[in-house]
Amino acid sequence: QRAAFRGLVRTVFYDQRSHGRSGRGSIVEGTIDQLGRDLKSVLDAVVPDGPIVLVGHSMGGMTIVALAEQHPELLGDRITGVALISTTAGGLDPSRLLFPMVPSRIGTGLTGGTIRTLARGHRAVDGARRLGRSLATVITDAFAFGDEVPAGYVEFVDDMLSATPFQVVAEFFPGIHELDKFDQVGVLGAVPTTIICGTVDKLTSIGHSRKLHSRIPGSTLVECDGAGHMVILERHGQVNASLDQLLAAASAAGAK
Repeated sequence: QRAAFRGLVRTVFYDQRSHGRSGRGSIVEGTIDQLGRDLKSVLDAVVPDGPIVLVGHSMGGMTIVALAEQHPELLGDRITGVALISTTAGGLDPSRLLFPMVPSRIGTGLTGGTIRTLARGHRAVDGARRLGRSLATVITDAFAFGDEVPAGYVEFVDDMLSATPFQVVAEFFPGIHELDKFDQVGVLGAVPTTIICGTVDKLTSIGHSRKLHSRIPGSTLVECDGAGHMVILERHGQVNASLDQLLAAASAAGAK
């Protein structure tokens, strides 16, 4: 997506707190609501005026939902379009998100207590994953993608996962588990909203996207047949075409 829209629209990308090149946040700030406030801070800092189309994948989509709940007045005024990709507004078993992050022998039946215990020994978990890198890559492939994809796709995603300390994952675990905002997503009906998901997504299943679609008036649901959680890579052409249509709809809506 970054390559597809380069030179066509101004794009802004940032790493969530405690991820990538962003600084570590406090453990008590590892919530979806805090991520929504972070997004507002980013918009205030780098997009102080003009129309905005928000695009969020997975936890990024949850972040947009949190922002919409916190600042519904932005919808239709500053925010003129939204894309929610492979995401949800609640009802997610976050232990499913952890399968690519931990060795398979401890990935099954994870609970909050188990996560807290593993977090205390997060260096051992990270070390075990590095030692079992080949197995970890196989698990990433199985859970991130639906169809067979180029090895480079799997390596790219696995590198991102490996770069995220397990302690960070553990900090966000309770917030994802407690997420319950399906009753609030209706406000997104104020702007063109596109929901995209692979039909064999093993992490945020297609049912979550269908529920979002049913709760957001006038939204568009794009189901990518046979694709998994990383639909943005696996079906990048279809995703980019859908985003093109969203940008056109957002521009038309903003011009009214």
